[in-house]
Amino acid sequence: MLRQSALLVLAVLSSSLSACAHRVEPQISQAVLDARAGRDVAGDACGSQPAKPAPISVQFPFGETELSPAGQRAADGALAWLICHPNGRAVIRGAADGHGSAAAQTALANSRAQAVQTYLIGKGVEARLTLAAPDAPDPQREVLLIAAEGRRW
Repeated sequence: MLRQSALLVLAVLSSSLSACAHRVEPQISQAVLDARAGRDVAGDACGSQPAKPAPISVQFPFGETELSPAGQRAADGALAWLICHPNGRAVIRGAADGHGSAAAQTALANSRAQAVQTYLIGKGVEARLTLAAPDAPDPQREVLLIAAEGRRW
């Protein structure tokens, strides 16, 4: 009886281990297939980018000049448009919160615009960025307008 039980346990274990020996081939991702085929994946992603740029608002917390994670995501939207439009240009216009002296508001607006510019330069689009004064008129050419704005109360 003990011998039969041992044989039964051995048979069950060997059959369960043989199931582990079945090799599953990994699936190749679409990104790898595209890379092997030499496809322009970035070009495919640009299909969703509009030809005419829509203004982008990069929000800053009240009185702040440092890009938050949400501000970086908004700036990444501008970056995506600039990458998809290699001849495109962007005008960055800073804005303040509307509190304090005129000089303080101008300094805050300029610092915010420079923060967005610095972020985008770090991503490789420096030659196509222009800073505009907070009260400058909208650009007449087709450029991406990035507003570095603060949240108002």
